[in-house]
Amino acid sequence: MPVIGSTTKAGRAGGRVAIIGAGVAGLACASALAARGKFVTMFDRGRYVGGRLSARKISLGKGASLHADHGAPFFTCSDDRFVQHVQSWVEQGVCATWHPEPYIW
Repeated sequence: MPVIGSTTKAGRAGGRVAIIGAGVAGLACASALAARGKFVTMFDRGRYVGGRLSARKISLGKGASLHADHGAPFFTCSDDRFVQHVQSWVEQGVCATWHPEPYIW
């Protein structure tokens, strides 16, 4: 399982925390713990963060590719605390506002 990343706030409030899973819940947990001075290391079996809310770029060869959503293509925020987390993720480039473009076959 690859290490996704870690904070740089080691030692302030003491304690090291390992989080298994870099989906929405894991990212929210890591953000909250890091804000409280914990040293957080995340582990995930995937290559990227996001869990069921992530997307993948699939190469079709000869320079062609497509993007595929894995699970939910979007989520909504109804809790102000979660909105703050999501806004920080947008600023960090972890997620972005979704602007769907209908595709007709």
